[in-house]
Amino acid sequence: MDTTMKKISIIALLAMAAMAAFSCKQEAAIEEATATKVVTAFTDQDVTPDTKTTLSGVTVLWCSTDEVVASDGNNNLYTSTGTTVNESGKKAEFTFRGFPATAGIGILAYPAASVTAIDDKAMVVSASIPTVQTAKADSFAEGANLSVATGDVETPIFRNAGGLLSLKIKNDNIKSVKLVANEPMTGGTAQVSAVAPYGTQVSGGECEVELAGGLRNGVTYYAVVYPGTYTGLTIFINDNDGRTATYTNPNALTVERNANLFIAELTVPDSKWEKVEKGDTWAYTFTSKAITATGDVVLSGTTDQTWTVAGDGDYFGYDGTKGQQLGSGSAPFTTLSLSTNFGKTFGVTDVILNTSGASSIAATLSVSVGGTDFVYDGDPTAPVTSVALTNVATEYRFVAADGGLHTGDIVVSYEQTSSKAIYLKSITVNPDTREQVATPTFTPGAGVVSAGTVVTISTTTSGATIYYTTDGSTPTANSTSGTSVTVSDGMTIKAFAVKDGMRDSEVASATYTVGTSNGDGTFEHPFNIAGAKGYIDSGKTDAVYVAGIVSSIVKQYNAEFGNAQFWISDDGKTDDFEAYNAYFLGNKSWTTANNVIKVGDAVVLYGKLTKYNTTYETSNKNAYLYSLNGSTVDDVPVVTKTDITGVSADGVSNQTTTVTIDGGTGWTASVAADGTVVTAASISGTTITYSVAQNTGSARSGAITLTLTNNADATRVLTETITVSQLGSGSAAHAYVKVTDTKDITDGDYLIVNETAGVAFNGELSSFDSAGNVISVKISSGSIEATDAVNKARFTINSMSGGYSICGTSGKYIGVDGYSNGLKTKNDAVANAISISSGNVLISITFSEGTMTLKYNKSSDQNRFRYYKSGQQNIQLYKYQ
Repeated sequence: MDTTMKKISIIALLAMAAMAAFSCKQEAAIEEATATKVVTAFTDQDVTPDTKTTLSGVTVLWCSTDEVVASDGNNNLYTSTGTTVNESGKKAEFTFRGFPATAGIGILAYPAASVTAIDDKAMVVSASIPTVQTAKADSFAEGANLSVATGDVETPIFRNAGGLLSLKIKNDNIKSVKLVANEPMTGGTAQVSAVAPYGTQVSGGECEVELAGGLRNGVTYYAVVYPGTYTGLTIFINDNDGRTATYTNPNALTVERNANLFIAELTVPDSKWEKVEKGDTWAYTFTSKAITATGDVVLSGTTDQTWTVAGDGDYFGYDGTKGQQLGSGSAPFTTLSLSTNFGKTFGVTDVILNTSGASSIAATLSVSVGGTDFVYDGDPTAPVTSVALTNVATEYRFVAADGGLHTGDIVVSYEQTSSKAIYLKSITVNPDTREQVATPTFTPGAGVVSAGTVVTISTTTSGATIYYTTDGSTPTANSTSGTSVTVSDGMTIKAFAVKDGMRDSEVASATYTVGTSNGDGTFEHPFNIAGAKGYIDSGKTDAVYVAGIVSSIVKQYNAEFGNAQFWISDDGKTDDFEAYNAYFLGNKSWTTANNVIKVGDAVVLYGKLTKYNTTYETSNKNAYLYSLNGSTVDDVPVVTKTDITGVSADGVSNQTTTVTIDGGTGWTASVAADGTVVTAASISGTTITYSVAQNTGSARSGAITLTLTNNADATRVLTETITVSQLGSGSAAHAYVKVTDTKDITDGDYLIVNETAGVAFNGELSSFDSAGNVISVKISSGSIEATDAVNKARFTINSMSGGYSICGTSGKYIGVDGYSNGLKTKNDAVANAISISSGNVLISITFSEGTMTLKYNKSSDQNRFRYYKSGQQNIQLYKYQ
């Protein structure tokens, strides 16, 4: 394989490859390692602010870990495999392995990990922007800055797809900052136009974005969000001591794409910090109607807390005895949840709810914290995760089944089948904010180790006791205690640490594989199975190469999705690693023609790796077969054919098609129509021509069947059917012919025409009443040729009560609302009277104020069709034949 790098001028970006529709079978954007290409992106230009190049006067330099995705003009994506930054950091060179040497680059996008698809035809990039963004000083949040460049300039200039919210916190010890608004901000899939005028993103997302990872005093940080106008933007600041400060901007803030909006410079005074201390109870009792709609509501306790109300009901009230009413008999909540992130800053011991339902209620109540179900402790001998409500206000206490503390979102959920009102009298949350023991760490870290390796478990909290398991189960205080484990076979170690007077630590986990790791994951030195497993256990996610021998086949070929599923190992004897829904050579779909993989084949896979439960495998639809028994090329002939339907230019000649067969060795081709056999030696570049003679006055068609068979393996067969269809003769076929008599007006497709000007009313418009609402037509002997452009302008006329409906190809109807110049676009059918007088067509509507007739107006350069009372030019109808 030629791995010589060749640098190209960015001017080559102008040579765009032919664009094709995006295929869902190419959702795995994996590069082909068959060639090398380098694109140079400079960062010292004077360009639009707030790009990858500059940011509010601060230079954002490329770094060696940056990855960019490039498209080849045909929706195929290639991720850069290496980045070189010069000494001054003023430019970066991105290497793309496998980029076709003859292709021009359509679109470039950064960061690579965010991009899910590029549609070169529509010039649209689809990507995801994470809700939680890692704070990074004087730069974009890592992984969140989606930027795109197109190949229409000599040097690519990356422009942000999102908008930027920037802020500065002038305090030490800041842990994270969360921005919450009333509109979707991020967290979903973005689709952004890659060409001027740089359209806005679409698709929704979460209404919050969090900058996490530690923020330094007085440094500006940036969050990437969807462009839009945000109301009620609130800034939540958390420090490492568990305190929270809140700021709200009452004004509507407009964030534009490719622009930076500085929203705050804050110094949080001591009086602003809020913290729930150990033993403090947060409680709220409803003394009036506090919840008036689904969405966010602030309830006051030890600190004000925002609860999110979600469900399918639509009534809110208040009862003096039972409290807040949620739903009613006519608008009940069959499902209802109240949730808050209040519990993320401390451990929750229990949640107490005073609640009830209307008479004969059939509803259940449950509580979870951080995704862990809490149990109702009303009956200690039989704890349950949900309770049935009664119509009497009752206090229910929910605790963790393991008796421990849990952190995370607090969620209160109701479900009912009785269509009744539900009432909530009070909510109480009991926290414990004792300092938490530091989470244990493992030395050496997870991955491939030799048998007998001793793993040391440690915590930075002095005096803490560590408990661990080696079978992957969650450890408890009854598990083995200690600080070292000897690895003799593959195992998953889980550990946590405890100390009197402190909260238990989080549970840490590390998976170890015993074996010798070979290779480094490159295409020159692919991983062996042990190396691949170790790479997965290390938590890395970049695409790599893995070599092995096929040991068994789960799914030889999936006709719907074009992928296969099989197992490999180092010796081909055991199922050690699974190729899960992987594509064929060259990252192409698996077809019956290349359905040849078998047990014992030597393969190299390329793509992203993952672990599903206990199975090590390639990521679903994110890998492909890089080589098969040493070959990296699918040796199957390429058949290029054209199915032709139409009238020959002179209306007399034969209609023909040509089939070209290129590539493939050891193949035989046969043609069913005349028995022609093309020998294997001459198959490459072979052409076959087939004709259908013109038959004046009627349609005619014919077809040939081309069969390609591999002589060495008769099961590899390709079949192609090539059709040639000939329409009937000349002018009467597929044309619009003038209607000259009332009896000729039947349901069908028509052109509304003014013959004098040679124009037809354009039925493709979404709004009909506009100047220039016409297309030009060529009228010859009372006929108009049915071209694609003409067909788009036609109207469909159908009989209806009181006359005829007239509907354009846009799906809109012609109608009238007023007496003067009243042509209107209608969503519903309107009855028109249609008659013919002296070859002219009268399309009219009669209403209370009189009658109006559709005519053509050429005066004052209006060039338009409208309803007028008189004085305009007549129109004619041409019917599709």
